[in-house]
Amino acid sequence: MRFLFGILLCSLLAYGCSEKDHLASAYDDGWSAEAPKSKDKKYTEDYSMGQEDAATYDEGFDQGFEKRVPQYKKDSMYMMGYEDGKEARKRRGY
Repeated sequence: MRFLFGILLCSLLAYGCSEKDHLASAYDDGWSAEAPKSKDKKYTEDYSMGQEDAATYDEGFDQGFEKRVPQYKKDSMYMMGYEDGKEARKRRGY
């Protein structure tokens, strides 16, 4: 009985880990603008979230690079892009 319980527990853990990897993959696919690999509802949601975060980061990066005043100071993804844009500008010697 314990043996069966152990196998069941390991199977559930493996399934849970693969589900998380699948969803992380969806976010990463959206972030990098790769073609969607599934039409699953949760995959599509995470894919869209990745696309939105990438667009927010890119907007912050561009505005940081152009030395504009940050527009969305409370958005962590935007500000990460903004700071990276400022650093990129410094590295290029502008």
